[in-house]
Amino acid sequence: MQQRFYGNMDWFEVAEQPDDFKALPPEFARAKKLYDTDPEGNLAEVCALLAPFLRAVFIPMNIMQSETLFPEQDEYAADEVRIVGIDFSQAPFPLCKAEAYFTLTVTDAFATTDLAAWQEDNGYLSDGVSFAWDVARDDQTESLDFSFGSNQGAEFIAFTD
Repeated sequence: MQQRFYGNMDWFEVAEQPDDFKALPPEFARAKKLYDTDPEGNLAEVCALLAPFLRAVFIPMNIMQSETLFPEQDEYAADEVRIVGIDFSQAPFPLCKAEAYFTLTVTDAFATTDLAAWQEDNGYLSDGVSFAWDVARDDQTESLDFSFGSNQGAEFIAFTD
C-alpha cells in the first residue's frame, strides 16, 4: 500500500562547510551575489538556482520499530523537494528552509495505527527525514558532510483523505 507524506526542515545548516565557493558549483556564488544585492527581491531566483542541488530522503530505520509501519527499510528519495527560504548568513552553503513530498510503501497496519500514540512509544516520523546538498565532490570536499548538521525543527506527516 502507498501513502503520501509531507516533510519539512526549518532553517537547517550543513554539518560541514567547504572553505570557499570554489569547491561548489558556480550557482552558489551567483545565488550569494543575488542574495547580497536584494535578499527578498531575488529570493525566487536564488531558490531556482539552488533547487537542483537540494535532496531529501526518508530513512525509516532511524525510528525504533519502524518496520511495523514501513516494510521497506531502505532510504526513500523525495518525489518533490522545494526550497522555501534561504539565508546566506553562513556560506558557502546557506541556511535553508525546505519541504518535500514522499510516496512511501506502508504496511497494512498503518491505516489503523494511531500515529500520535505510536510516535510517543517509538520515536517521531520526523526523525527519519533528512535534507542535504548534493554537489559533485573533489579532493577538497570528499570527506565533508553536506547533510543537515542542525535544524530548528522538522515535521513529517501523512496525508489523510
